[in-house]
Amino acid sequence: IFSNEINALFYRKLESGETEYITSFDREEFWKRDLYTDAVWFRGKIFFIPCAAKNIAIYDTLQKTTEYMTLDMPSDNYNMVRLPENRILLYSVRENPNAYIVYLEKGCCEYIFIDYGKEKTKIKGKLVRGKAYCKGKAYFIIDKTNQYIIFDINTKTIQICRTEKKV
Repeated sequence: IFSNEINALFYRKLESGETEYITSFDREEFWKRDLYTDAVWFRGKIFFIPCAAKNIAIYDTLQKTTEYMTLDMPSDNYNMVRLPENRILLYSVRENPNAYIVYLEKGCCEYIFIDYGKEKTKIKGKLVRGKAYCKGKAYFIIDKTNQYIIFDINTKTIQICRTEKKV
């Protein structure tokens, strides 16, 4: 269990309900809310997806050690999309042009600049949300609109589409 109030990871025994402190991530502030918004379990490691944090924290549950992946851009809240080949896509919730593909097996990430071009006005001031993946593309809805974004994983390009439905 990762606390949303402070920088602390806990282990809770489901049978007894007993909770024990495991660690804090030393590269992040202790008294900070929303450090991480999601977590991915991969081969005994937990990858913590940042929001207010500056790094992806990787806690090895077997070795009881922590590694970090530093992100090139300032902290942000990301949508997390699972991709084939042990990868995840981190796509900004805001109109931020920054995204990452995280390679879980290698423990590294690739920065992607999202060029919205003239389409940027369609997401100005809106939130982008989603976790969907299908046939090489990730899908995100644009809040309070009838539009959605298709992000092509291979070409790293976006397309904004409109549904026939209202908001």
